[in-house]
Amino acid sequence: MNRAERYAILETIQVGTVAVTYKAHDRVLDRRVLLKVLHPRLAADSDLVQRFRREALLQARLKHPGIVTVYDSGTGDDFYIASEFVEGRTLEKLLAEKGRLTTAELVPIVLAVARALDYAHQHGVIHRDLKPANIMISASGEVKLADFGLACARDLGGLTQEGSVIGTPSYMSPEQARGQKVDSRTDILALGIVVYQALSGTNPFAGATYADALSLILNHEPQPLSELVGGLPAGLSELVGRMLAKDPSARPGSTDELVRLLTADSLQSTADSRPHTAHGMRHRGYGLWLVACGLLIAVVAGVVLARVRHVNVAAVPAAADTAPPRVDSVAMQPAAGPSFRSIDSAPPEGNRTDRPNRTYADCRLRITVVPWAEVLLDGRLLGTTPLSSEPVVTSGRHIITLRNPYYPEVTKTVALDQPACTLAFNLDREVAQVYISVTPWAVVAIDGRVVDTTPMDRPIPVALGSHMITLTHPELGVRRDSIRTDSPRVYRVSYDMGSR
Repeated sequence: MNRAERYAILETIQVGTVAVTYKAHDRVLDRRVLLKVLHPRLAADSDLVQRFRREALLQARLKHPGIVTVYDSGTGDDFYIASEFVEGRTLEKLLAEKGRLTTAELVPIVLAVARALDYAHQHGVIHRDLKPANIMISASGEVKLADFGLACARDLGGLTQEGSVIGTPSYMSPEQARGQKVDSRTDILALGIVVYQALSGTNPFAGATYADALSLILNHEPQPLSELVGGLPAGLSELVGRMLAKDPSARPGSTDELVRLLTADSLQSTADSRPHTAHGMRHRGYGLWLVACGLLIAVVAGVVLARVRHVNVAAVPAAADTAPPRVDSVAMQPAAGPSFRSIDSAPPEGNRTDRPNRTYADCRLRITVVPWAEVLLDGRLLGTTPLSSEPVVTSGRHIITLRNPYYPEVTKTVALDQPACTLAFNLDREVAQVYISVTPWAVVAIDGRVVDTTPMDRPIPVALGSHMITLTHPELGVRRDSIRTDSPRVYRVSYDMGSR
């Protein structure tokens, strides 16, 4: 039984550059699933396919109530992952609505995540991308850890080598940012950032750009949590300070130890006048916090979590943080038959329409786009394909613009000189895909727009033609180079930031 026979698509949740995520119905087991499907055009890329398979394998072997369960996966020409569909919302959405949480609201969530991480770590899996968007809270109050797409396992080998950086910048550990070896303490630091953000409403390492965030991770010591949030239980600020330590050895040694610290009832208060150390290394005194939490959890936690509304949540992160670079002009794939003429000269300024000699006063226009696009005619929005109607336009030269957030913008000047004209586009044929590898790592911008941080777990779509690549490293500076893409294929380029 193939995927189409087993799974009925109910709703498209997210269209990314690597995969499309759907809410689907499993006809065999009569249940809803989250279906993540690799774009067919990427099935020939062995690195991407290997990452996709590895994600399914890693998460499928983690059988824990606090981790989203993988049910099924496909291979061959149809790569997909079918996993548990959680009716609820992410911690990210909860924080967006509330701004920040109280200690009593947050403690049950943090304990659930810590226990799920501890289980994963005991099975040799490091998450490496822990953040509020990957912490899911169901309508019934269950907390589940999702998205192991960047996880690594000690017995499965790795697709990223030492010297490369991977993860979400403002939740990274310094060792991740430097491309060094990571262990369970990387996830502990990320969880500390989540706690800090949830209680204070601020991520201490959020920067305006990737490079800014990575620089803060490497060099910035956050303000103690107790100075930002009043009335915190004694010891809580120090515990978070330990979790955020730059030196991994100053953090709790394991998630098992972290769970014990969060649940212990014999720790004494550390409220005193001594200043916080650089890494928050005072080990005593979480008792008052834990006693207060213990008294409040039973009364408050059920009420707070019961307020979680039913919202469909994808288990995969959003696609790229920024839009792909703009394309001024690319070749167009016409439909069969001479129903229109392409004008190869540069588009006219603004929305001006130059009309050549014509036979017909009007033209009924049909536009098809694969996979889909928002269509503009001379700057006027016609709608999103498939269009609900065929517009009638005056014959002559017109500017067609196609916008799809996962492709470069396509702009073309065409001449319409028939009573019925068909324009057909396949966006996959209009762009090249670029992988960039950098030693040790860098923030990558193409044509002035930041698109990713190496190592790339996805190709970057660019228009056919010449492009400027800018690499930024907070310690090694900036490097610029040009690349030309002449055909719609995958281009791979590599750089060493240490050599010039």
